[in-house]
Amino acid sequence: MRRIGYTATGGIAPPAAAAPPAPPAAPPPPPPAAGV
Repeated sequence: MRRIGYTATGGIAPPAAAAPPAPPAAPPPPPPAAGV
């Protein structure tokens, strides 16, 4: 029986191989304009 984190052959699988790549982080919103 396969376990999470292990390959079918019993070797330890790296997390990146089991999970899809994370989307790029969105840039932070610009600071509010002063005096508005």
